[in-house]
Amino acid sequence: MENNNYKKRVLEFLKNNEKSTSEIASLLSRDFYFTSRLLDEMEKEGLLKKLEIKNFTYWKIKNG
Repeated sequence: MENNNYKKRVLEFLKNNEKSTSEIASLLSRDFYFTSRLLDEMEKEGLLKKLEIKNFTYWKIKNG
C-alpha cells in the first residue's frame, strides 16, 4: 500500500521531464536502494522507461 503512494509521487515528478535515480531518491526522501527497487518495479509494470547514459540512469514515463 505504501509503495503506491511513492509510485504516484514518482509519476508526478516525471510528469514534465526525466530525472535520475538520485534526483528521485532525494525528492522522495528515501535511500538510493529503495528508490532503485521501486523504479525497477515500476518499469516491470510498464509505467516507466529506463534510460542509461554512461554511468547514470534516468527515468521517464513510458508513454509520456
